Parts: sequence; C-alpha cells; structure tokens
Amino acid sequence: MWYRIQIVSFDDAARVRKELLKDAKENLENLLEQTVSDYHESWQTARRNLENQPEYLRYVELEGKITVGSAKNRLAK
Repeated sequence: MWYRIQIVSFDDAARVRKELLKDAKENLENLLEQTVSDYHESWQTARRNLENQPEYLRYVELEGKITVGSAKNRLAK
C-alpha cells in the first residue's frame, strides 16, 4: 500500500508541536499535583514515582530527558 507524502509548512508543524507540548505540560502538572504531596520531597524521589506514568513518559518523549530535569523549575512557576 502506498501513501502519499504530504509536505507540511513549518508554521503548521510548529503550531501542532506547540499544542502537543502545551497539552503534555498540562497533563504533567495535573499528575504532579496528584502525586506529590510533600513539596519538600526531592526531585529524584518524585521522579521515581512518576517514571511509569503515561503522562510523564509522554512529556519525556516530547521534551527530552535533559529538559525534563528542569521541569521541576518550570512547573513550579
């Protein structure tokens, strides 16, 4: 079966990626609110609790492992 390749403009692709990242970030924020009960907990401990959650895995897939390490700073704002 042959599929026709569709060329997408950069603006459309950037818009879709931005929407995906926004949704993934919102889902991760909700997961963090539900999972983290002690705000003095270290990021390593919180991350271990999140590693098997689909919302966390989706965020890692979109943002990358290195960026997720700084997510605690970004999501705390």
